[in-house]
Amino acid sequence: MIELEKNRRLTALKGIIIPVDWDQKGNPISVAIATYTEEQYLVSNNSKGKELFDFIRERVEITGLVKEIAGIKIIKVKDIARCKFNNSFGPNDLTGKK
Repeated sequence: MIELEKNRRLTALKGIIIPVDWDQKGNPISVAIATYTEEQYLVSNNSKGKELFDFIRERVEITGLVKEIAGIKIIKVKDIARCKFNNSFGPNDLTGKK
Protein backbone atom coordinates (compact mmCIF):
# COMPACT_ATOMS: atom_id res chain seq x y z
CA MET A 1 0.00 0.00 0.00
CA ILE A 2 1.27 3.46 -0.86
CA GLU A 3 1.06 6.00 1.94
CA LEU A 4 -0.07 9.44 0.79
CA GLU A 5 0.89 12.70 2.45
CA LYS A 6 -1.57 13.94 5.09
CA ASN A 7 -1.28 17.63 4.13
CA ARG A 8 -2.77 17.24 0.65
CA ARG A 9 -6.20 18.66 -0.20
CA LEU A 10 -9.09 16.29 -0.76
CA THR A 11 -10.10 15.76 -4.38
CA ALA A 12 -13.54 14.66 -5.58
CA LEU A 13 -13.72 12.44 -8.66
CA LYS A 14 -16.74 11.09 -10.52
CA GLY A 15 -16.42 8.10 -12.80
CA ILE A 16 -16.74 4.36 -13.23
CA ILE A 17 -14.88 1.85 -11.08
CA ILE A 18 -12.90 -0.58 -13.25
CA PRO A 19 -10.68 -3.56 -12.41
CA VAL A 20 -7.05 -3.08 -13.45
CA ASP A 21 -5.31 -6.19 -12.10
CA TRP A 22 -6.44 -9.77 -11.46
CA ASP A 23 -5.21 -12.82 -9.58
CA GLN A 24 -4.56 -16.18 -11.28
CA LYS A 25 -8.23 -17.14 -10.85
CA GLY A 26 -9.44 -13.99 -12.60
CA ASN A 27 -10.60 -12.16 -9.47
CA PRO A 28 -9.90 -8.40 -9.37
CA ILE A 29 -7.13 -7.45 -6.95
CA SER A 30 -6.78 -3.79 -7.93
CA VAL A 31 -9.27 -1.16 -9.12
CA ALA A 32 -9.21 2.34 -10.57
CA ILE A 33 -11.69 5.09 -11.29
CA ALA A 34 -12.01 6.07 -14.95
CA THR A 35 -13.35 9.61 -15.39
CA TYR A 36 -15.27 11.13 -18.29
CA THR A 37 -12.16 13.12 -19.20
CA GLU A 38 -10.38 9.80 -19.83
CA GLU A 39 -8.19 10.10 -16.78
CA GLN A 40 -7.57 7.04 -14.68
CA TYR A 41 -6.73 7.04 -10.98
CA LEU A 42 -5.47 3.87 -9.34
CA VAL A 43 -7.20 3.28 -6.00
CA SER A 44 -4.99 2.74 -2.97
CA ASN A 45 -5.84 -0.48 -1.10
CA ASN A 46 -6.71 1.17 2.22
CA SER A 47 -9.90 -0.02 3.94
CA LYS A 48 -12.12 2.51 2.08
CA GLY A 49 -10.43 1.73 -1.23
CA LYS A 50 -11.15 -1.97 -0.77
CA GLU A 51 -14.87 -1.13 -0.48
CA LEU A 52 -14.79 -0.08 -4.15
CA PHE A 53 -14.52 -3.75 -5.21
CA ASP A 54 -18.28 -3.84 -4.50
CA PHE A 55 -18.79 -1.01 -7.02
CA ILE A 56 -17.01 -2.43 -10.10
CA ARG A 57 -18.70 -1.13 -13.29
CA GLU A 58 -20.76 1.36 -11.28
CA ARG A 59 -20.73 5.15 -11.40
CA VAL A 60 -19.48 6.68 -8.18
CA GLU A 61 -18.12 9.85 -6.68
CA ILE A 62 -15.12 9.35 -4.47
CA THR A 63 -13.25 11.84 -2.36
CA GLY A 64 -9.69 11.33 -1.30
CA LEU A 65 -6.04 12.32 -1.40
CA VAL A 66 -4.37 12.24 -4.82
CA LYS A 67 -0.70 11.76 -5.50
CA GLU A 68 1.17 11.08 -8.73
CA ILE A 69 4.07 8.62 -8.72
CA ALA A 70 6.01 7.94 -11.93
CA GLY A 71 3.13 9.29 -14.03
CA ILE A 72 0.48 7.14 -12.26
CA LYS A 73 -2.29 9.00 -10.43
CA ILE A 74 -3.24 7.32 -7.16
CA ILE A 75 -6.15 8.19 -4.89
CA LYS A 76 -6.42 7.20 -1.24
CA VAL A 77 -10.20 7.06 -0.75
CA LYS A 78 -11.86 8.81 2.19
CA ASP A 79 -15.54 8.80 1.07
CA ILE A 80 -17.66 6.93 -1.50
CA ALA A 81 -21.08 7.80 -2.93
CA ARG A 82 -23.08 6.17 -5.73
CA CYS A 83 -23.90 8.61 -8.52
CA LYS A 84 -27.30 8.94 -10.11
CA PHE A 85 -27.03 9.80 -13.79
CA ASN A 86 -29.32 9.78 -16.75
CA ASN A 87 -28.38 7.45 -19.61
CA SER A 88 -26.11 9.93 -21.36
CA PHE A 89 -22.74 11.09 -20.18
CA GLY A 90 -21.57 14.62 -20.66
CA PRO A 91 -18.55 16.52 -19.49
CA ASN A 92 -20.45 17.96 -16.52
CA ASP A 93 -21.73 14.55 -15.42
CA LEU A 94 -18.42 13.10 -14.35
CA THR A 95 -16.06 15.98 -13.79
CA GLY A 96 -18.06 17.81 -11.15
CA LYS A 97 -17.83 21.06 -13.18
CA LYS A 98 -20.88 23.24 -13.77
